[in-house]
Amino acid sequence: MARDFGVPTWFALLYKHWIGIIHTAELTPDQLAVTRNIQQILVQHIHSSIYMGWGRLALDPGELPRSFAEACESAKLTKVLGRHDLLIWDDIPGFRLVPYLKENAELLRICDEFLEPLRQEDRQHRSQLLLTLRTYIKCQMNAKKTSQALFIHPGTLKYRLRRVQALTAWDFRNPYALFELLTCTFLTNENFEPFRPAKDRLNFGNCSKDV
Repeated sequence: MARDFGVPTWFALLYKHWIGIIHTAELTPDQLAVTRNIQQILVQHIHSSIYMGWGRLALDPGELPRSFAEACESAKLTKVLGRHDLLIWDDIPGFRLVPYLKENAELLRICDEFLEPLRQEDRQHRSQLLLTLRTYIKCQMNAKKTSQALFIHPGTLKYRLRRVQALTAWDFRNPYALFELLTCTFLTNENFEPFRPAKDRLNFGNCSKDV
């Protein structure tokens, strides 16, 4: 049970386009449903993109900064994934590690180095390998959804993915290689404050849940 330290059961803080929700007590399903409707109401009145995220429970004042940081990262992820609903920190395994991993400058440098062959290929041949790789991951490695999101033929997708594997030595069937691939891709994506210059960044393709 949460301690009573003089704050509401939950409250939201706005930072740029991110709304971080902090809760100091467990919410009922009805309270959670009301919270999920807030985003749509704000969008209708502000006429701008608003992304909401929910951090873990804050049991005392010292945990408020941590909970708010998690909420903001969850909100940012809604934009990355092209979603328009409320993301809860506990419901996004894998992504929860990104804010902590990207604090390691050496890890960012290595990931940036691993992806350099793909960037070179893109610059020389406009092959869009990075965009393809990130969209493939965003589409949960579903070839059909990826090719539809990128508006390319399935054969083109297969060729690009083979080029990614050839240039990086990442075998998508190898769990260790997949771990490295996902880590480097998450940490160097522009929505997660990438290590490389802005001019070299690529956006995700649009892989919605309806694709």
